[in-house]
Amino acid sequence: MPFKPSKPFKTTIEWVVILCIIVAISLWLNRHLLEKGTELAPLSLPDLQGNAQQIDWHDSRRTLIYAFAPWCGVCRISMPGLNLIQHDDVRVIVLAFDWQNTEEVSQFINDVGFQGQVLLADSALAQTLTVDAYPTYYVIDEMGKIQHRDRGVSTPPGLWLRTRL
Repeated sequence: MPFKPSKPFKTTIEWVVILCIIVAISLWLNRHLLEKGTELAPLSLPDLQGNAQQIDWHDSRRTLIYAFAPWCGVCRISMPGLNLIQHDDVRVIVLAFDWQNTEEVSQFINDVGFQGQVLLADSALAQTLTVDAYPTYYVIDEMGKIQHRDRGVSTPPGLWLRTRL
């Protein structure tokens, strides 16, 4: 008598296949991001008011870098969740790329209701951080080294977990 899998077995196999596909796509999308363990150099970038902000990655807390573009629909959806992640033990730094003017970035930030630090980045920094899609995320540890990296849709719980592991 041939093996006839049960419905729960078939469902489990289907979910495993879907999960494997999602993991493979994520690995493929992240293949060009900076490697884990890469140490970032300090930065000086302007904020929305044009004031230079010095960023030293060696901090007493982890840092989530969120790279976005004001025209990015996924960023518009995911960025408000960053307000839930900012706490005393996690610093969130938002980097604006591919912007036309500061008013465009300011309007985007006001529209999504983000309440943290926003810095204006350029194509040279995009190349340094290998940001070529939005949103792109890096989690930097207290020693200034990349611990996690990802791009695309992420939920606040997913980002929160990445800042804890």
